[in-house]
Amino acid sequence: MPTPLNHYITGLEISPADRIKMLNLALLLKHLPAYGQYLLNRKKFIFLSEKPSLRTRLSIASLTDLGANVLDLTGSIHPKESFEDVLRVIDGQGFDGLFYRSHETADKLQTLASLTKKTVLINALSKDDHPLQVEADLLTFFEHFGTLNNLKIVYIGEYNNVAKSLEKLVPPLGPSMHFCCPPLSASPQALVKEADVLYTDTHASMGQAPVDLKELRVTQELLSHTHKDSSMVAHCGPATPKEICPDLAKSPRSLILAQAVNRKYTTQALAVYLQNEMPQRDDVLERLRNLSLKPIRAFTPTFQPIIKPGLLRLASRALRH
Repeated sequence: MPTPLNHYITGLEISPADRIKMLNLALLLKHLPAYGQYLLNRKKFIFLSEKPSLRTRLSIASLTDLGANVLDLTGSIHPKESFEDVLRVIDGQGFDGLFYRSHETADKLQTLASLTKKTVLINALSKDDHPLQVEADLLTFFEHFGTLNNLKIVYIGEYNNVAKSLEKLVPPLGPSMHFCCPPLSASPQALVKEADVLYTDTHASMGQAPVDLKELRVTQELLSHTHKDSSMVAHCGPATPKEICPDLAKSPRSLILAQAVNRKYTTQALAVYLQNEMPQRDDVLERLRNLSLKPIRAFTPTFQPIIKPGLLRLASRALRH
């Protein structure tokens, strides 16, 4: 029986325990690049994008640091060629992974993934999800705060693909995830109280008409309502003045550049994971200790509040024994 392919569509394909292992590998690759130089030796990846890309394209190109070959087919596909046929050709020629940045829904990507026998389909951004970004966010939060446990993350803005991925992937690792999105049930100033991170994103998703969310612009004044000098701001990029004050985005209280940099290392670690090439957990942890780096530890919350637009609901389930 062939080994089932590890497709990556929403990010929920990876368990919280495996995500921690993957993030610890990303941390090690960041501080000890030589460790990864053969982890993807002779693996072949394709990048295909229907949308503009900077951080994603650069992070996928960095897979060559791990011994992989990367081919960017963006703009090379004939418009008469269906994506299903493109995928069948890529799979038939033995490519190991396809990073696909698209306008597709999660259901459509799941259907496309069922067509391949060798090529792993990796969602590099879609209509419903942006899990690649959240992997980098989790590493960034951990690096800055030294833990993920009990952080309060408040997302402010349009409830888009980034927000949906934050909702799905962040709470199982320890933080509580709150949303300040239209229609508002409370003032942003009230919702950000005691927040560790104010996270925002574009007010107009790619290919969609802009919306007016002036009341949700992240400013120094809004940040002051956290009542914490340690609170930070985050944005998946590119950040514009409509979403966040430029001076704040470039200030010492911004995580935006760190998020962009960490896209490289979390994408590398994800590719290793999806190709079933993960090194032994104990080896990664030992090397982190030798570098005097604190590893990410598992956290199993019994309760996680999530404030979505207009309602409060519980996100996690009681532990089963």
